[in-house]
Amino acid sequence: MPDPADFPPPAQHLRIRAASGTVAARAVLNALEGGRPIRLEPVSRHTSGSKLVSFSSDGSLIATTGRDGHTRVVDTVLRTLVAHHPSEPLDTSLRNLLAHTPDKLRTHITAAAFCPAPRSTLLAVVEHRRVIILWDPLAEETVRVGYTEGTYGITFSPDGRQLAAASRDGNIDIWNTASRTHAARCALRPGHTSLAFHPDGNLLAIANPHTDVQLVLTDDGACTDFPDTSIGNGRAVAYSPDGTRLALTGDNGVHLWNTRSRRQVSTLAEGPHPAVSSGLAFSPDGALLASTSDSGAVHLWDTATDRLLATLTGHTEASTNVAFSPDGSLLAATGKDGTVQLWTTPTG
Repeated sequence: MPDPADFPPPAQHLRIRAASGTVAARAVLNALEGGRPIRLEPVSRHTSGSKLVSFSSDGSLIATTGRDGHTRVVDTVLRTLVAHHPSEPLDTSLRNLLAHTPDKLRTHITAAAFCPAPRSTLLAVVEHRRVIILWDPLAEETVRVGYTEGTYGITFSPDGRQLAAASRDGNIDIWNTASRTHAARCALRPGHTSLAFHPDGNLLAIANPHTDVQLVLTDDGACTDFPDTSIGNGRAVAYSPDGTRLALTGDNGVHLWNTRSRRQVSTLAEGPHPAVSSGLAFSPDGALLASTSDSGAVHLWDTATDRLLATLTGHTEASTNVAFSPDGSLLAATGKDGTVQLWTTPTG
């Protein structure tokens, strides 16, 4: 069981700021070995809030997106900027559709995820809230694969063969990543904000702030409600690595369900007035659950006891998204202050 004493003090977290440039690997290693506070500059900073974070399948790369319309990929060992991708220019039809959209939303990156397939560096990104592209930052290849109005959630299947996207209009679209072709569409209730594949790849859980979580079978599109999951402002959803639990954020903390009995088993909340969370992630071994907060803190929970292990601080505004590296050694968090922060976890 993880112990709170295993965590370094908040001042020892790794902070990534600024827009571009290089940090010498030896300087980083020397600082780590000496246990000194590290502020890595410059590597990745978004000018109007960092929103999403994702690790590549081998953990060597980390991708971050921001409301500034940029996606940045950083080497997790050298802490250097590997690639940078601004939102693609719009063609005439898309420009017309966005003619009355506020400028800050036109370039808004609303979703991004690395493909989990071994040795893959493929990254899916949703630009302009509707254009879905596949980008390989190492091969410098970009392919536009789809267009769905108001897309706010995207995820790969565990084997990387499928890409699913959830849009506010209620559509769930699935693409074949090898052929880059559209494979299926399922029409559900509107308002979806997040989705997650079950570890076996045959089931999708879709979060909606206003209704129960909906479950979709990926082979035939059959849909059912996950009962009693309408908890108010449910904005993020995640399966535990073994698929036995489903986590959902809400107004009153993070709620956990047993996926077999479909009964709620616990609520994780800090204090009588818990902060609203917009992002959460299980560690690869399932021992930890990380959640964001509107206070800027990242909360780390022991999933065996539902105990709060640590409150990780550093963001000056709300934290927006979290992700564990595939080996569980790093936890990354994005924030509205534009920074991306990394912590070493007890599982590493």
